[in-house]
Amino acid sequence: MPQYNILKTFSENITAQRQYQAKILDTLILLDDQGYIVLDPDTDESSITLKGLLKINNTVFSN
Repeated sequence: MPQYNILKTFSENITAQRQYQAKILDTLILLDDQGYIVLDPDTDESSITLKGLLKINNTVFSN
């Protein structure tokens, strides 16, 4: 039976989580740059803008 290295598995999981978080942050920044959301760096919250709501509604109604 091969030896199981829990530290390696934990480290790989942390790395994968950080990569996922970086992708989410990149997407949020892109949406902010395009005016679809507003990012609040003081609270780490995001709010959808009217432009973002209109984009969502147009997409939903088009499908």
